[in-house]
Amino acid sequence: MAYNYVLSLGSNIEPRLRYLQQAVGLLSRTGNILQKSSVYETQPWGDKEQEIFYNCAVEFETELAPQEMLGRI
Repeated sequence: MAYNYVLSLGSNIEPRLRYLQQAVGLLSRTGNILQKSSVYETQPWGDKEQEIFYNCAVEFETELAPQEMLGRI
């Protein structure tokens, strides 16, 4: 059975873009990337004394059931 997941990814530690790209690459090992948003910047909330975040969202399909997927990510 195939499952679809959507994850929101973010990094505020340099190299921010490379970390997002690596995360998407690792997710692609678990299944098929269906869609990926553009990368965008967001301000931190809560502890405002942080660097600005790079974020993106990824939709992918995998055979991993929810509990397995949680363990993987």
